[in-house]
Amino acid sequence: GEGAARSVANQIDLPQEFVHSQLLPEDKLHFVGSMLEPSVKRCSSVCTPRPRLMMVGDGVNDAPALAVADVGVAMGEGASLAMEMSDITLMDSN
Repeated sequence: GEGAARSVANQIDLPQEFVHSQLLPEDKLHFVGSMLEPSVKRCSSVCTPRPRLMMVGDGVNDAPALAVADVGVAMGEGASLAMEMSDITLMDSN
């Protein structure tokens, strides 16, 4: 839930404005997709690559967003579809 997401963010020094939790399945997919869209801004001489996006989830509802993220991380005790669609599976949820 929200508390767990914020706790993990604090532990890894991720600013709270980058934490998005408690989203509906379609909102997760749209959010991840919007973060992956190329920037509208044009570069004059040097372009910097966009940061990579990681999605972490454990359920069937997370599978579509896990599949489109640059790095999808599934929790090992979650749904098998989430693990199948992710790039990485954490086998110990602790």
